[in-house]
Amino acid sequence: MGDESREWRAEFAGVLAHPAENLVWVVPDGAGWALPRARVARRLWIDEPGPVSGALGAALGHPVRAYRYIAFREDREARREAGIYALEGVDPPGPLPARGRWIGPGDLDTLAARPDERAAVAAYFADVASGLEATRRPPWARPGWFAGAAAWIAASLAGRGEALVAPVEQVRSWSLSCVLRARTAAGAVYFKAATETDFFVNEPAVMAALAARYPGQIPAPLAVDAARRWMLLDDFGPPLGWAAPLAAQEALFRAHARLQIATARQPAWLLAIGCIDRRLDRLAAQIDPLLADLDGLVGLD
Repeated sequence: MGDESREWRAEFAGVLAHPAENLVWVVPDGAGWALPRARVARRLWIDEPGPVSGALGAALGHPVRAYRYIAFREDREARREAGIYALEGVDPPGPLPARGRWIGPGDLDTLAARPDERAAVAAYFADVASGLEATRRPPWARPGWFAGAAAWIAASLAGRGEALVAPVEQVRSWSLSCVLRARTAAGAVYFKAATETDFFVNEPAVMAALAARYPGQIPAPLAVDAARRWMLLDDFGPPLGWAAPLAAQEALFRAHARLQIATARQPAWLLAIGCIDRRLDRLAAQIDPLLADLDGLVGLD
């Protein structure tokens, strides 16, 4: 077993793309070159781009933003993590340090001392060449998306007579959603972009409809862009976890149960606001088609 008293440590590298050409930034590493690297003395969850952005920006002396991970591995026994993230520069752009250079697809041999980095950069170049980097990932996992989201947050707050008092922060980012935090004079608000797959509802639209029908029980979005599945929400306050007093937990479960019972009596309305029909007869009818979907069963025993 691993030593539970040891601190977790995470090391990660960044693939910083050139703003106009298919090039990435490398820094001196002994007799060769390597991707910029940074370390933090904590466990770094794979969906936390904020600490990666801050640490790599500090290591580079140049502000950057991590918008997706390219590779990630975890060694629980040794309590170590390692990741490689795609980066973009932060506006306004500043000069990069003098000790570094741009390399292209023909320069991968300069990273020979670090095979993991060489493989990650090769994959990145291939994605750019194929168009995958710009089109086939979730919008928030593409370069340039963050600036548009931050502008929408600022405009939504301005429409409410509020303003940002600090840059928008990255909170979580993974395949299903992205969460950002914006700070105002009145406190923090949170932005969420949700996935656009058919497997999930249009969360901002459904949440706004539920909040209108059940005020005080469902958090009402401050702003919604249903077409892009974006919404802005107030801070919900401290989480109510399993360590909370029993009476508080009981009150939460009872309130949730009342809401479930009330909405279960309104299936037509739920479907009308965008909920997906997953009643038992519908699910039962989907079993045989699912088992016949060989592509969907790949990897299962």
